[in-house]
Amino acid sequence: MLKNKSVLLSSTPEDGIRVCVMRSIHDEYEFDLWYQALAPSRKLVEDYVINKKISWNQFQKNYLREQKSRKAYLLQLITLIEKAHKNNLDVTLLCGEEDFRGCHREIIMRELIKLKPEIKKLMVDKL
Repeated sequence: MLKNKSVLLSSTPEDGIRVCVMRSIHDEYEFDLWYQALAPSRKLVEDYVINKKISWNQFQKNYLREQKSRKAYLLQLITLIEKAHKNNLDVTLLCGEEDFRGCHREIIMRELIKLKPEIKKLMVDKL
């Protein structure tokens, strides 16, 4: 299954493979893989999260524009999710926010579904 969790919460065995999708990390973060390429740019994070200069809709548009050339990382993530599922393991996407809604993890999940619609059946969190 594909799950979402804040990287600030403690790691648990139920997390399975923990995939950090943040641009910046700290030593205390616990994760197995770091997909930094799937993180929004620092400027985009500043405009949306920190300074609240742009709306969620504008953030989504800008994020997708930034990610246009990074489809290969989404395909790798799909492969990871499918292999983990075959081995009875979960994959947990990690970012700072507790709720994936309003976070780029929500956009990542939508993009995964666009690339492979059946992946939706493996998502714990419904869009």
